[in-house]
Amino acid sequence: MLLRQKEKQMTKRSEHSPLGGSGAPRWMKCAGSVSLSYGVKDKESEYAKLGTAAHALAELCLKDRTDAWQWIETAQEGSVIFVDKDMADAVQVYLSAVREWHPDRNQGNTWIERRFHCPTIHKYHYGTADLVHLDKENKTLHVWDYKHGAGIVVEPKKTLSLCITPVVCSKTARPASSTCRR
Repeated sequence: MLLRQKEKQMTKRSEHSPLGGSGAPRWMKCAGSVSLSYGVKDKESEYAKLGTAAHALAELCLKDRTDAWQWIETAQEGSVIFVDKDMADAVQVYLSAVREWHPDRNQGNTWIERRFHCPTIHKYHYGTADLVHLDKENKTLHVWDYKHGAGIVVEPKKTLSLCITPVVCSKTARPASSTCRR
């Protein structure tokens, strides 16, 4: 009975999917954890706040075609965390890599902070990809997942979100194929 009540509550879509890529290591091992953890308050750590601010900076720089160090000593919208040299340097590494790998990114084939939903996999499978780039010539979908590097360590070759997100994005972007690489 308790699980059915939680199931009904979960139909209201929240910002973070209960079946999102970042939670995959947990819910793939214990499917019941999805319903049982619903409604449990998750206190945002200082590391998470820092990562959110860094993501906002990366998004701003990609959309405005600016570099991260141009924003040192400013706070991102909705944040009280100021951009310092360490954050700017870390975000700039990401920006430089994206710009080097995708020089053709401004031709309608790149999406920044791309929301996706794939009810054919599961009605709760949705989320946001930091950057999705469709290489039309090579029929390849590239999904970028920026990790700011504080708090919980995420090993690139072990992150399930980088393998799950391309599948979902491929349903939306409709490339001929998608691959999971680190």
